[in-house]
Amino acid sequence: MLWIKKLLATSEENITSGWDASEFPLAVSEEAALVISEHSRWFMTNPEEIDLRQKVIEELDREPSVDASQIRIAVRDGIVTITGTVRSYPERKNAEKAARHVAGVRAVAENLEIKLFATAEQRDFDIAQSALINLRFNASIPSDGIQVLVENGWITLDGEVEWQSQKTAAGYAVQYLLGVRNITNRIAVKPKLSSGDVKSKSRTRLRTARNSAASRSRAT
Repeated sequence: MLWIKKLLATSEENITSGWDASEFPLAVSEEAALVISEHSRWFMTNPEEIDLRQKVIEELDREPSVDASQIRIAVRDGIVTITGTVRSYPERKNAEKAARHVAGVRAVAENLEIKLFATAEQRDFDIAQSALINLRFNASIPSDGIQVLVENGWITLDGEVEWQSQKTAAGYAVQYLLGVRNITNRIAVKPKLSSGDVKSKSRTRLRTARNSAASRSRAT
């Protein structure tokens, strides 16, 4: 019953744009008709959701880095589902960001597919090489502590840094590379304690232990 799934997937869009009935069978089972009826009735009687969907569409239209004509929006219970195609990883993230910024959006389910231009296709080796170069020449990132893995255009960053800002900078350093389809940033943030910090913590623990001992002595 693939046509039922297709109809349900596009039912929200049908509210404002209508559908081509020729795409679907004329005769449907009673059970299928009930499913379609209930699903469509939910959308038709929720003007707030319809309004929220329109606001998200308008926000995407205003975002210059996003081609909204290739993106479909569905809304239910304040959750926005984004499907369709984009041409780059940054465009994908910008579309998600634009949707999240709309008032009334509780969550975003981003299911965009990246279809790269032919000129943007890159081998994993080339992407990894470019990523390492970008990390190495970013003074704010300790590149020697970061490992890069690339599989089918998907970059995974591992390693350790001292600050959250360094982890964030590492992600930014690779997201605009040609051929990138997705990024997983698994870099761990582990602040390093200086010798002064260690001594200070030791003195604090010792002071706390002495105060506790003194309190017990007075109690007895």
